[in-house]
Amino acid sequence: MKLNNKSIFLALSLVPFLSACGGGGGSSSSSSNDSDSTKISTGNSQTSETKTCLGFSVIEGSECIETEGRKAFLSNVGSPKGLAILLHGSPGSPEKVSNIFGMQTLNSDYNFSTLVLKGSDPFWGWNSEVTEENQDNEEVSYITELIDSIVNDKNIPSNQVVVMGYSAGGFMAYKLACQIPDKLAGIVSIAGQLRGSISYCTNSTPLTIHHMHNPQDAEVPVEGGRGISSLDSTLAHFMNVNGCSGQVSEASVEGVTISDNKATEISYLDCQKTIKYTKLHNTPHESSYKGEKVLQQLQYMIGQE
Repeated sequence: MKLNNKSIFLALSLVPFLSACGGGGGSSSSSSNDSDSTKISTGNSQTSETKTCLGFSVIEGSECIETEGRKAFLSNVGSPKGLAILLHGSPGSPEKVSNIFGMQTLNSDYNFSTLVLKGSDPFWGWNSEVTEENQDNEEVSYITELIDSIVNDKNIPSNQVVVMGYSAGGFMAYKLACQIPDKLAGIVSIAGQLRGSISYCTNSTPLTIHHMHNPQDAEVPVEGGRGISSLDSTLAHFMNVNGCSGQVSEASVEGVTISDNKATEISYLDCQKTIKYTKLHNTPHESSYKGEKVLQQLQYMIGQE
């Protein structure tokens, strides 16, 4: 999501088109709206039907959750350690964000169930703005109800729910951190800080935060603008909530794309809950993120030290 004048004008002119197509981003061919049956040839002139949900095949261990005309794809694992909720960018797709955060690896290697959603806003992707008038909106209520239902029905530890968002999905992750921190173990945002006013993020519950961003990102600048708060002010707010001392440590870590071999991880010290900022190098906003590399940065959060 670009924030310059030309892109805002272009994006606004394309809203009807993006709504009809379900957004773009990457090479995804996902269906954004429907849960359909896809005919698959068996090689002997017979066909079988496989149900799909947001472009994902609904097979054993997964399901399509339909609520008030909206669909969510749940990939459940046996005896799950937690639940990861994946939020796409704008324009974007559920399939794309599932690749960015390595959904299959979360399932197989980390034993996390995953919930992939589709946002409701045709331009911003999600109703993510933090303002006085936009506190508990329908997007927050929808996600909250899904969390409560899935945690209860699938026997998922209620203290191990992590939200992972890319770009505009990161905006929504911070919105949820402001509105329902008691429901979450933490949030992860790649290239998307708080959207709106920090002063209306009135949470007082410490929460684990991991932000990844290229300081030279031209599409969602870390300096903010166009209604987006700066990354510095976003992290400063959560440092205050978490009681951090203001001291930091830095370490060189592996990058999260094929072309980015190294990144710098900044850890904020003496916090009640962990806050980290991974500075990405040579990583444009639209990059070929590698899910396995992203998850390596998050091992402390998802239980694989």
